[in-house]
Amino acid sequence: MILLVVRVFVGLALVVVALYPGIPPYWRGAVALTVTCGVLYLLGRTAWRWWQRPR
Repeated sequence: MILLVVRVFVGLALVVVALYPGIPPYWRGAVALTVTCGVLYLLGRTAWRWWQRPR
């Protein structure tokens, strides 16, 4: 649960960094890529756990 909260805060921080003016575009691209990978990882892990649950 604590890890989830930490991830949410890190994600929000990355979004703020991505939207903050004056940051070079390649940094925004790196942040966007990181956030996208993190979201896909979380979705995949959740789907895997859901799939592996006892029926």
